[in-house]
Amino acid sequence: MTLLPSVRGQSRFPTQQRQKTRSSATYNLREGDDAFVLSVDLPGLERDSIDIQVEKGVLTIKAERAVSQPEGFKQIYGEFNQQSYLRQFTVGDLVNVEAIKATYDRGVLFLNLPKQAKAIARRIEVAVA
Repeated sequence: MTLLPSVRGQSRFPTQQRQKTRSSATYNLREGDDAFVLSVDLPGLERDSIDIQVEKGVLTIKAERAVSQPEGFKQIYGEFNQQSYLRQFTVGDLVNVEAIKATYDRGVLFLNLPKQAKAIARRIEVAVA
């Protein structure tokens, strides 16, 4: 059984390692009557490595996945290393930023973004004069 790939005449032990990469995490956005729900795919992260901030109407999500080496071992081949994610969304005054809630479950970050009262559509009845 071979643990490491062999590519046409190349060594099974490549000397070049991949560097830390930055990625835009994929996401889904859904809209309900009184809130938006943002689901962001962030696999393999610890909850504490996720940073969410809102400043000047921009929601910023930053995260980093660190890959550690087991003690006593040296990496001889790798297809994934440290990964950082950055995603920004303009929320303007549509979202009540004080009421945003976030949860992280099985590699997916869920943000509940409640709409501001003024952004919620309402029907206005017309009275008979």
